[in-house]
Amino acid sequence: MTSASQTSDNTLLEVQGLKTHFFLDMGIVRAVDGVDFRISRGQTLGIVGESGCGKSVTAQSVMQIVPSPPGRIIDGSIVYFGSNSAVEISRFRANSREMRSIRGKEISYIFQEPMTSLSPVHTIGNQLEEAILLHTPVTRGEARGIAVEALARVRIGEPERIVNEYVHQLSGGMRQRVVIAQALSCNPQLLIADEPTTALDVTMQAQILRTIQDIQQESGMGLILITHDMGVIGQMADEVVVIYRGRVMEHGDVIAVFDEPLHPYTKALFDSIPRLDTDRPLRPISGSVPDPFLETTGCPFRDRCPSRFDACDSDAVPALAEVRPGHSARCYLHSGATEEGTE
Repeated sequence: MTSASQTSDNTLLEVQGLKTHFFLDMGIVRAVDGVDFRISRGQTLGIVGESGCGKSVTAQSVMQIVPSPPGRIIDGSIVYFGSNSAVEISRFRANSREMRSIRGKEISYIFQEPMTSLSPVHTIGNQLEEAILLHTPVTRGEARGIAVEALARVRIGEPERIVNEYVHQLSGGMRQRVVIAQALSCNPQLLIADEPTTALDVTMQAQILRTIQDIQQESGMGLILITHDMGVIGQMADEVVVIYRGRVMEHGDVIAVFDEPLHPYTKALFDSIPRLDTDRPLRPISGSVPDPFLETTGCPFRDRCPSRFDACDSDAVPALAEVRPGHSARCYLHSGATEEGTE
């Protein structure tokens, strides 16, 4: 595992104070409400939390693919330290030439469901070639060769045959490998994998994760892994960011977080995981993520928190405070400091 101190001088992406809101007739959904993180070259950053907590919208904001309208980045910065220089991609329009040159070439995205990113009416080869031709100065014949190599790279057998097939002819695991091949075809510096194995069985999940991990080690790319599965985070990540209701609840080295989680929400996520090595009963998290249209004050987790005490009733949001070197939590159990204002 790579610690935060070892990677801080080799930053690939830095997100500060990111806020992405959705402006709807029913009200404002504060999907991402002040997220900070940094990822270095060759590092894996895990972003974990329940559904509806802002994980995917955070990643979509980095790629500038948030549905707009109604979604919009309203504050914060996203700085990408690419091959040439640092660029603040949060300033680019989604359809700008600058963003199109980064999206797919420098930063690639693996979506949760392959059928949403693969066309049913084009062959696998044609779909891979499209991205290659867009970002690489090669002929169509050379693009076909790169597509075949990309499929072979993700452990697809008979790639020369697969490039001529359609998505409906492939199994779920094969489709996911094609999506990975598509994302890696232009050798990106950063790969964002959004729940890449959710719909797969345990055996196929392990194979897909191993494939991503092997390619990352070969290429040295950074990886942002979005999941609700703490087991996957423990297997893959160097650092972990725990998000709840659009805010970072805990951030630290994965070993430190797993050995001694600081935030009650992180502890609750661990307690809800089925374990074979203990007789401890499964303890699901009580309640549910609040209505996204409901404007709340104070700690966003306090109504579900088993450790709630008097200080938690404050209307101010607790600050994300460093409790140990490189290990922070947003909780009154560890800091009385609050952010300015209320939500």
